[in-house]
Amino acid sequence: MRNYELTYIVKPDLDNANRASAVERVNELIAMEGGSVVNAKEWGMRKLGYPIGKHKEGFYMHLLCQLTPASVKSLDNRLKLNADVIRHLFVQEEHIRPVRRGNKKAVAVISEEISVSPDLIPAADEEVVAAE
Repeated sequence: MRNYELTYIVKPDLDNANRASAVERVNELIAMEGGSVVNAKEWGMRKLGYPIGKHKEGFYMHLLCQLTPASVKSLDNRLKLNADVIRHLFVQEEHIRPVRRGNKKAVAVISEEISVSPDLIPAADEEVVAAE
C-alpha cells in the first residue's frame, strides 16, 4: 500500500444531501478497491481557474488515502465515469530521506587534503592579479 492524495471537484449545482452522497460514493469506491481513507478535508466551494463544461465553480474535496498502484488505475477510470465528479487528480506522496551527515574522520581527512600552503595566500594589502 502506498500513500496517495486525491483531490476532486464535485458539481456545484448539487444540494448538500446529494453532495454528501457523492462524497460517500467516492469513499465507498476507495473501500471497494481495498484502500482506506486516512484523512478527508472539505475545501468548500471555490471558483475554477477555467470553465469546465458549463461550470465556473465547484466543491473541492481533498483525501489522503492508502491504495495499491493497480487500484489507483481502477479508481481513475471509475471517477471518470462518475457524473458528479467534474475533475480529479491522484498524487503519490513522496518520501524524503533525511540527509546523512558525514563521518567526522572523513571530513578531517578531506580538509587536510584540500589545505593550501600559507605561501600561496596573498597578504591583505597585496593586489591579486588573475593569471591569463
